[in-house]
Amino acid sequence: MREFNFREKKQIRLLTDISFENVELFSHFLQEKYFTKTSNIALFILAQQNSSLLYFKKEIFDDIKKRKQEYGEFLELISLIKYLKENRYITIFDIDKKNDIYVLKQDFLPIPNPDKIQFLNNQNILTIDPGAPVNITNENNDIIYCAHTLDKSINDFILENFTGLAYVSEDLKYFVKNNFKTKEDIRFINTQSATWISIFLATIIGLYSIFRVPDKQSVQIAKSQVDSIINSNKKQKDIQKEILLELRNKNNLKK
Repeated sequence: MREFNFREKKQIRLLTDISFENVELFSHFLQEKYFTKTSNIALFILAQQNSSLLYFKKEIFDDIKKRKQEYGEFLELISLIKYLKENRYITIFDIDKKNDIYVLKQDFLPIPNPDKIQFLNNQNILTIDPGAPVNITNENNDIIYCAHTLDKSINDFILENFTGLAYVSEDLKYFVKNNFKTKEDIRFINTQSATWISIFLATIIGLYSIFRVPDKQSVQIAKSQVDSIINSNKKQKDIQKEILLELRNKNNLKK
């Protein structure tokens, strides 16, 4: 498992909310979790035309630096989904596309209209002209969103994956539950911890054996050795006294 940045971790956490009991279209998941009300972008998938359009809020689109930032984060999402899918952490099953248009924006509510693509956004009616879908306009014909043309590879990936059914593996859920650590990571950490504990205990035991206080038996042996030395000294002194006494007696006899 590769490293993930904070944005990717956030998306992975959200992905783990998908369960067998809560199966949903991946487009709906993205609409609610990624293309939220506060998001500066919206994605429209035109299934029948095999195309998709990524829209930026006009103020973001007009600022090239901000547009690049938003687009970079969107490509980061594409890369993350591709990685998780290729490594079988998620599975997306392609299904027959029931809708002509998939609107991936949380606060865009479609309005039936045979001639135009319209939806309600905060009580404002927004419109896309099918003949010129590069802009989303409001009722005053002001441009609210501008479209960005996607590369063919990105467009194909979106069409293949974003409208399917998503399943999340137990391995990914385990990964998130354990603070973004895989089973192999945890096994390595446990092994490493056991190694360091063993080294620590071995060091403590070694130091104890060097600096430990002598036990009772050792003290008794040392005391017996001292007593032997003392007794030996006494015998030497007694011998010296006997020799001196004998010499004195001899001197007295000579006199």
